[in-house]
Amino acid sequence: MEAFASDLGRRGLHLPAIRRYRFHARFFLEFLHDHKLEIGCVTRDDVAAYFRVALRTYQRRRPGLPHSKSCWRKTTKWAVQSLLRFVQGEWPPRSTPPASWLRFKDHLEKSGYCKQIIRHHLVVARQFLDYLGEQSIPLGSAGVTEVDDFIRRRLVRYRKREGRLPGNIGGWRASYTAPLHGILRLANPRWYVTEPPADAGARFRVQVCEAYKQWLTDVRGLSEATLLRNGPEVQTFLRRLGDHLNPESLRRLSVVDIDAYLSWRLPTLRRASRYDVCQILRSLLRYLYAARLVGRDLSGEVRGPILYHNDEIRRAFTQEQVTSLLAVTSRDQSAKGRRDRAILSLLATYGLRAGEVTHLRLDDIDWRADRVRIRHSKTRVESDLPLVPAVGEPLLEYLQRGRPQTHWREVFLRTRAPMGPLKTAGSLHGVIKSRMKQAGIVAQGKHGAHAFRFARARSLLQASVPLKSISDLFGHMRTASTETYLRLAINNLRAISLDIPGAPIHANLGR
Repeated sequence: MEAFASDLGRRGLHLPAIRRYRFHARFFLEFLHDHKLEIGCVTRDDVAAYFRVALRTYQRRRPGLPHSKSCWRKTTKWAVQSLLRFVQGEWPPRSTPPASWLRFKDHLEKSGYCKQIIRHHLVVARQFLDYLGEQSIPLGSAGVTEVDDFIRRRLVRYRKREGRLPGNIGGWRASYTAPLHGILRLANPRWYVTEPPADAGARFRVQVCEAYKQWLTDVRGLSEATLLRNGPEVQTFLRRLGDHLNPESLRRLSVVDIDAYLSWRLPTLRRASRYDVCQILRSLLRYLYAARLVGRDLSGEVRGPILYHNDEIRRAFTQEQVTSLLAVTSRDQSAKGRRDRAILSLLATYGLRAGEVTHLRLDDIDWRADRVRIRHSKTRVESDLPLVPAVGEPLLEYLQRGRPQTHWREVFLRTRAPMGPLKTAGSLHGVIKSRMKQAGIVAQGKHGAHAFRFARARSLLQASVPLKSISDLFGHMRTASTETYLRLAINNLRAISLDIPGAPIHANLGR
């Protein structure tokens, strides 16, 4: 008891609390002595038996005091557990969190999740780790089968306790899969969830897709972005050929099958999208012929639309719309509002691509020289641009009052958990769309980051800025790449008069 009291003092408990703990601990030790139990071998059942005896004794001494009984329960529980933890080193048994659980907790806190989400994720993760321990399965070896079995057991337990299934079974399942996927990815970064092929046809489709991706990489030398773009379309085509696809049925692939697929796939798509579908299908058919999975090369039989250079005028924001978007965003003084204002200022001032904004790093901003370095995503060249006040002030306000303290070097970060940089260029689509809604701007067609780029090009052309200067600002390797923006300056083009062939000379002179 003296050693226990000293330990409580080292833990920072005040003298009245130490006295209460010693009072309850003494009664617990007397119970163990009467039942000839060693404190170092006490189990959960022994503690539960003590609480039943102690509660009856307490109720005889103080009947009809529910509030004081609740306080007695808590104090007795804390005192007994502290004594057992002092003697045995861990109580309740297996209560010390595993190292993987502690890493997951640290990861959730650093990712910016709220306390309620962190608490739920940690409870589910601890239950899953206990399940894996019962099955003698290491966390790094757990897969989809273990996740599904664990969720099935939790569902059985829920139904037994509540007498019914969850009202929203999808949402209930997602409340388990999110923390499970998180701790599994933390233990094994290569872990990902894939549905196992259900039958021989599904397995064959997976084999064809994987071999096609390998062919694109090894033979064609294409990038990962091309793989991500081609993959879903290839899977759609193979699924359309039937659930029981096999090497024999694929060898019988004919022009009729291709026409049937295109007739089903193309009608609802834009012309540019139809062109992409046909290009991907031709690429797949070339691979199937090269791998001898089909008897002849059917890629030449795919008929798709023709895309002409500069056949449509890109949509751009007007100067009034750009001003309205910046004004609406400036009124939002939250962290998200400051971030969005800095993003829109970069788009409107420099006409940057979306990827050039998301990849901007803290090291790219030279505050002393008032310069900003832009890495152009298409040409891989770098531009050193002046940091004008219209961009520098929103950036500085965001960095000082909106950006969280983190180890990430990218300038623009997510405002919702998990914390991290904006990963893709498509991340700006939601930013622009929400601000357009606030400003009451109705978009016709695509209005993303490129709408700012075309708007900036139009304003520079109308200000008589040389084409070479615009080309340097936009990071184009050739001035010809910038000529597409000339189509936006219609009023400027009208100032150029051309003689009509065959018209009388005096008619032109008379003008």
